[in-house]
Amino acid sequence: MDRRTILFDGYWLASGPPSGRNVVQSLIEGWVEAFPQDIVQVAVPSEPVSTVPSAVEVVTVPSLLRNHGAWIMTALPRVMRPADLTVTQNFSPRSPRVSRSAVATFVHDAIWHEHPEWFTVAERLYLGASGHTLRWADIVLTSSQAEADRIDRRLPFARGKVNAVGLGVPVGLTRSSACPPAGLDHDTKFVLAVGRLNVRKNLARLVDAFLGNKLLTNTKLVLVGAANGLSDVSGAQYADPRVVSIGSVPDEELRWLYENCQAFAFPSLDEGFGLPLIEAEYFGAPSVASAIPAFMELGVANRLFDPTDASSIAEALTTVVNETPRAGSAGGYSLDPRWLDVAARARQAAHREMKVPSA
Repeated sequence: MDRRTILFDGYWLASGPPSGRNVVQSLIEGWVEAFPQDIVQVAVPSEPVSTVPSAVEVVTVPSLLRNHGAWIMTALPRVMRPADLTVTQNFSPRSPRVSRSAVATFVHDAIWHEHPEWFTVAERLYLGASGHTLRWADIVLTSSQAEADRIDRRLPFARGKVNAVGLGVPVGLTRSSACPPAGLDHDTKFVLAVGRLNVRKNLARLVDAFLGNKLLTNTKLVLVGAANGLSDVSGAQYADPRVVSIGSVPDEELRWLYENCQAFAFPSLDEGFGLPLIEAEYFGAPSVASAIPAFMELGVANRLFDPTDASSIAEALTTVVNETPRAGSAGGYSLDPRWLDVAARARQAAHREMKVPSA
């Protein structure tokens, strides 16, 4: 039996965005279920952390530096030595020289490298620093083959060691109990869009396409997500009563929105994966999405459109809202089985880099 000690970067579990926390928690649970023989640990900057299985050992690594990248590079190496593999997010630590742990770093995307104009100066500095730390990674993981190709092409320190492992629907969402947000109910007809509100998400064109569509006049457009970085949506667009921006919502409300929307729209100019697309699919929502490499690779959208053309977006919306019935929701309150595949691909990619197990 190939039993290994796997150490996860759990910084986002203790101090991170809900989306990051959900992904890390889901990956850990997928690993525990796929490889019950492994000893699984999670390192966090502070306790308590109650979102991991009881079989997982929580290792607290305090630091005065309140920054994810700085914590990975300066604090995490203190507890890496016993591990066969250390799995981190975005940043890579330098592994101890004695009894060296292999390092697998999950890089979510390198879009900033191809389109710096979509990002603030602070974002470019943060993301640029993470790319430089990849010199210490043995394996670089990412979600899609389209993004693996971009990372390999754009980030020199990742070249030749990138592996696409996929993602699944986060456990926080699959285990939630659906609850409608304030102001919406089962009588509300609406199209849903989910994601951070920034220029890359292309929401201005989506809003234009929606408001100009005379066949959707009795339908609302519900935007879910917090403002983040550079925005492209004007105050006038938000002022229209058919456009409802409700900010970030808890998992219970997001599940209800997926389960009750007429269609899900994802108009991004570029993405590394497109997690909301598989969330919408999981809960039975028909979807329209940009014809970009990651979304075409996923292959779950009911209709693709040209994200630079509002008329193409409007046509796709009309077709799906009027002609595509909702599918059955996966429902349930369990781990999306895709996470077991993610864990299996990650472990396989890292296998040759790990220390030879002791006899």
